[in-house]
Amino acid sequence: SPEKVAEKVAAIHAKFPLWPVVYGGALGLDNVERYLQLEELSGVFLGSASLEVDVFAGICNRAALPV
Repeated sequence: SPEKVAEKVAAIHAKFPLWPVVYGGALGLDNVERYLQLEELSGVFLGSASLEVDVFAGICNRAALPV
């Protein structure tokens, strides 16, 4: 969940405050916006969602919008 990711990223930043953190979990059109809203994250890494053109394009469009 985005809440768990935020907790883990906060723990990473506590030890390595200057390191960017990118999340690469089960991201899709239905949940990517929740992860993009996490200020702690530097970005997202797409796995199987990148193999479907329409899904990939949709995620890219959502990432380009202000959150």
